[in-house]
Amino acid sequence: MAIPKTAIEYRQLYSQSKWLFASGGASLFWYVSLFPGRIGSDPVQSVILMRKGESTDWWTSVYFWFLKLSTFNGQSIWLASLLSLLAIYFSMIYLLYSFPENNKKIEKIAFIICLSPLFGNFAVNINHDVFLSSGIFLLIGYSFRLYFKSHRKIDKYVPFFAVFLLMNARTGYFIVLAFLIFQLLIIRTYIKIIGYLVTAMAVFVISSFGITKTPVPMHFLPVLADLKCVAQHPEARISNDEWDYLETLAPKEKWLEPKTCSSMDIAISEVRSKKLEYLNNVDFIKNYLSIASNNPAIVIEAHFQRGSIALPPPFFQGPENQVDRNINNPVGLNTNTALQLGPVVLHPSIDDETLKIHNPILRTLESLALLPSFIINQASWFWGWGGLWLWPIYIYLIIKLGERSVKRIFGVTYPIIVTHFLLVAVGPIPTPRYVMATILLGNVTALFLISDILAKSKSRSEKK
Repeated sequence: MAIPKTAIEYRQLYSQSKWLFASGGASLFWYVSLFPGRIGSDPVQSVILMRKGESTDWWTSVYFWFLKLSTFNGQSIWLASLLSLLAIYFSMIYLLYSFPENNKKIEKIAFIICLSPLFGNFAVNINHDVFLSSGIFLLIGYSFRLYFKSHRKIDKYVPFFAVFLLMNARTGYFIVLAFLIFQLLIIRTYIKIIGYLVTAMAVFVISSFGITKTPVPMHFLPVLADLKCVAQHPEARISNDEWDYLETLAPKEKWLEPKTCSSMDIAISEVRSKKLEYLNNVDFIKNYLSIASNNPAIVIEAHFQRGSIALPPPFFQGPENQVDRNINNPVGLNTNTALQLGPVVLHPSIDDETLKIHNPILRTLESLALLPSFIINQASWFWGWGGLWLWPIYIYLIIKLGERSVKRIFGVTYPIIVTHFLLVAVGPIPTPRYVMATILLGNVTALFLISDILAKSKSRSEKK
């Protein structure tokens, strides 16, 4: 597009792209109304560490450096939320323009998505999942352009940005690996693959400097949760030798105390200790495989519960609703004033008093923005169920685009397939932010499908 030089050309540009400008305005509304941003307990823990001069790679080294620099060593979050918003906004726009749809429809849907609290509230939340979603959008958009032959010059740089964004989350490591394997086996662009691999390795190595590696064996925590869920079952098949081993990790009464299996953190809260840092890997894996193989149903169901947000209906049960759905109970029974009984879709608060800005004008805008966010949260079983939102994505690909090739369908959606598989395999808790890329993409494809239905209905009406 040529750069406009006259007032008439500016008016023509605005007339052609007014919905795109409106999407930018909607995004700006969320930034201003929820200024300086939202931040939950996990990133607050990182902020507390950096204020003490400490560090951690628990949420990846890349993300810790991003937080440290963008929050001015934990002093303010306005820049971090702005950068998060910009990352997901431009990734979403890139994704939308990758669909084989006309630009006018794309820009209208861009406005609707950006106006939604699912996008706006999530975008200004300080969390590595924003960058994970952004990286997924870029890879899916890139794949759409690859398959539908709509490549442009900018597209060859997109995977590099996607790799950098995905390195902000551990799930992103596996998506990058899947991307490299897919490029190697299917696309066979060897020179580019080397470039992507070098980029990923450079980002990982450089970001690791100055960051303290966590001593906790995180890869064993989901396995420990499985053992806890089996051990606490009154009829679990565990031999005396296996019990002897479990008791080297924690007292038997801790193993037997009933805990929910839907949360890894809660399940292992009583049996987790410093002993995990000195595990004999061979003995641990040997005992796990023996116990799990003798009690497969318990282990599988525990994974289904922890990955409930990633599994599709009607084959699996959905996640627990944030708000108690039993209307016979008093409102807020056994919850805080935000009514948080189950997983939250959109985080509503700033969980560090020192990061808050007290301004009466902003307070009014904040209330205006948090109302639709609360409406989304009170039906979190629907809006936050990533597995549910898989359906419009695949309906769009198979029915709307008429795509029948499994290779091509996988080639477009492998970032979310890998994400959902990992959440079932090793996911810690069923929280919707892990699948926000699926939720937003599901919203996009649902809007495209609804738009087509309305257009056909209008066409039939005009013919009568």
